[in-house]
Amino acid sequence: MSRIPEKIIAGLLVLFLVITVGYQVYLGFYGGIKYETVYDYTVLRSIAVDGIAIRSEQIIGDKPGGIENSIFEDGTRVSVGENIAEFYKNEQSNASLRRMRELEAEIKMLEDAQDGSVNNFSTADMLNRDIREQLASLAKVTGSRRFHTSGDIKKELTSLVNKKQIATGQVKNFNSRIEALKSEHSRLRSADAESYAVAAQAPVSGFFSRHVDGYEEALTPDTVQNFSIADYLSFIDAPTRTPPANKIGKIVTTQNWMFAAACDKHNLEIVRTGQEVTLVFDSINRRIPATITHVLQDRDEDRIVILLRCNQVSGDLLALRHTPAVITFSQHTGVRINMPDIRFQGDKRGVYVLDKNTVRFKLIDPVYEEQNFILSRLIPPDVRDDTYVNLFDQVITRGIDLSDGKVVR
Repeated sequence: MSRIPEKIIAGLLVLFLVITVGYQVYLGFYGGIKYETVYDYTVLRSIAVDGIAIRSEQIIGDKPGGIENSIFEDGTRVSVGENIAEFYKNEQSNASLRRMRELEAEIKMLEDAQDGSVNNFSTADMLNRDIREQLASLAKVTGSRRFHTSGDIKKELTSLVNKKQIATGQVKNFNSRIEALKSEHSRLRSADAESYAVAAQAPVSGFFSRHVDGYEEALTPDTVQNFSIADYLSFIDAPTRTPPANKIGKIVTTQNWMFAAACDKHNLEIVRTGQEVTLVFDSINRRIPATITHVLQDRDEDRIVILLRCNQVSGDLLALRHTPAVITFSQHTGVRINMPDIRFQGDKRGVYVLDKNTVRFKLIDPVYEEQNFILSRLIPPDVRDDTYVNLFDQVITRGIDLSDGKVVR
């Protein structure tokens, strides 16, 4: 009777060994492999700031009254003395003015077309090429429904067709058409003499903006030259000023401008003078390149002020003054590989990936590393490089006795 429990125990031990060995075999050949699809990942080193724009600007002056017609879009470069806005008494004068501008543009186009430098057959091939390019551009913008750009293409296309007519001898000149246009222009000017627009001119050369906010004289490169950190913070923290009324606009006299940004002092560890960074403003959906020129700090202040130099100009940038922003110091994008999934073949780092039912070893090409993961170089989707890990590869995260070429059943 005493031998029965011993047999039971022995049987249980044998069964346990069979199950254990069988399970290990199962893990090694198939059941133990787990994998995850890898995706792209972006790491940003950035800080949120509040700041204020500093530019060299000159206010144009008061509006003379009447209906305003701005000639230029915000951000357009203008020359000193150039008409930038016109003011007329009534809508009839406005219609006449618009027609005169159209006539002036057509007269110039025709005079350019019959210029002596483009009146021979040797230019016909080049003109045909340019005409085809403009037609292709017109088809593209029409297909994408970006009709706001079609006007400029139409003007250029008309000019090219006129030049081709002269170059190929289809017409000798456009003198009769030019005279008719000039006659209409003179008639409109004479008929509208009493209500003809008063023109506002640019006092200096630079970039035009209709946006005036009251800081044009207070915040310039000259006025902030001796600012302390407290001076900058007083402007950054102050409520927005009431804009002066009835101003035509302003001229920003140089392409270079500054942005003074305030942030917590603990950010000093990543901020360095001379760094190339990018700025993103809440109201502008694009990255603006900038360079850090100064970092101001004071032991009595819990914030620092970062001075950045920018040289991009556009209408929306010229409208900025008080604004939050994000300063990005670095940006890295790649295929994310978690550290526990990394394997070695000799001194080469890589990962095992499951390619259908075959294990493959692929190298990592690091572009960024942290304690818990590595970003491997992102290979373009139209390029297949099986030497390195690719986007959407199935990286093995668990498995026993893995080797390159091993077939998993």
